[in-house]
Amino acid sequence: MNAKTINSSGKNRGFTLIELLTVIAIIGILAAILIPTVGAARTSAKKASSKVFLNQLLTALEAYKSEYGYYPSQLASSTNDEGCIIKLSDNATSIELIKALSGRNPDGSTLSADDMNALNPKGLSFFSFAQSNFYYNNNTDTYDDTQLVDSFNNTNIFIIMDTNANGVIISDGPSDNKDTSATIHASLGAYVNGDGKQEATYATFTYSTTSTSK
Repeated sequence: MNAKTINSSGKNRGFTLIELLTVIAIIGILAAILIPTVGAARTSAKKASSKVFLNQLLTALEAYKSEYGYYPSQLASSTNDEGCIIKLSDNATSIELIKALSGRNPDGSTLSADDMNALNPKGLSFFSFAQSNFYYNNNTDTYDDTQLVDSFNNTNIFIIMDTNANGVIISDGPSDNKDTSATIHASLGAYVNGDGKQEATYATFTYSTTSTSK
């Protein structure tokens, strides 16, 4: 075998059209399998992160009650037979909750005498809010430190408080595995109404150590 023959047989052969189409089809199939999986994983991670945030808010509210003997029910957007509901999509309510739990204005300044008297008499800090807890405006690429959100950037957060201290609350949103209103033996609860697309709907509750039957 001479050198010319060796060089000729050693040349790289290009892909045929059928081979290229086969590779493209395989890539398409893999993408169809992986993309939804990655999306579901991201949604699950955001949902878990959001639940951590909601649980932190509920823990802060329990600390608030432990200090003052009552929940900040003056922030309630509505009431029912078992307590009241704070609707954080209302910006004014979001600001008031930030003041009540942080002992500061959203910009970090000291509360006025009136706000301190109404929301946090001792000016104590029960929760330290992070930037990720605030609404992100895609148009201006800025965070609004007056509006609380979950990890989906969703403002539709509801907090339920047992203001009559009987260990029972009524949730108008999802309750554990049910997406319907329910009576729950808990002292505090929080839920988020998502859009069913990019935003998840979920709930979390602080269960009472003692509760009454209903």
